Amino acid sequence: MKSPPAQPVGPFKVDGWQTTKDGGVTYRAVLMLRKGESSSHGNVGVRVLEIHEANPCCGDPSPLCDRRARIQFFNPGDGRTLCEIEPSDRGNLVIPCMHEIDVSVIGMRAINTQEGWVLFDLRA
Repeated sequence: MKSPPAQPVGPFKVDGWQTTKDGGVTYRAVLMLRKGESSSHGNVGVRVLEIHEANPCCGDPSPLCDRRARIQFFNPGDGRTLCEIEPSDRGNLVIPCMHEIDVSVIGMRAINTQEGWVLFDLRA
């Protein structure tokens, strides 16, 4: 059985809900949330429901074996859940309820299971 990957080091500051552009990509937010925490802006709310360690029994590198976080998108006005996803700690994932929240992709930057936080960006 292999050891889980090293824990990432968190940033000291994130942009929060600030629209920025970089290389043709429009970022709506860069957030670092702990399990159970949420953040919202306008018509989009995001909450970290669960954080899972990488599967040490997996052989080849695969997103199915990586650290994962269960992310919920909700309507801040009434608290209604719009959709939930469970991305791995590498890569980007299309958000199924993108038409309701004006954010189409979540970019996972890091997941720290020891300290219990997730660093990600939300893209237009």
